[in-house]
Amino acid sequence: MPPARRPLSGREFQRQRGFATDFGLCTPSYRDSAHSVEINTIVAGELASEAHTNVNREPKWIAFHFNDPNAFVSFQYCAYLEHDVEVIEKCRADKTLVAQGPVFSVYPGKHDILAIDPKLLPKGA
Repeated sequence: MPPARRPLSGREFQRQRGFATDFGLCTPSYRDSAHSVEINTIVAGELASEAHTNVNREPKWIAFHFNDPNAFVSFQYCAYLEHDVEVIEKCRADKTLVAQGPVFSVYPGKHDILAIDPKLLPKGA
């Protein structure tokens, strides 16, 4: 059983590892500060984990490969910037999605996008 917490006054908060949503009687400005610290920690961790793959600090794109045998053009590929959350969620929900992966480039070309799944590259490329 975790130890009982003492009630917090309006001028303090307790920071615990991980994203916390319960700040008791903490004032909104302290609560927002705690959330901002936690978000900065999460983002810094993500950036550090991508540092070895994105040496040139280029924008991150998410590339998608689709294969719909019923469409006029059965194989399609595209890439969207990582912050286009709505479009990326729609692509991930598509039933014809074959592969997806990150691409670091100013503007990815055909070979950059197709390289996320090497078996999809055309012969001789």
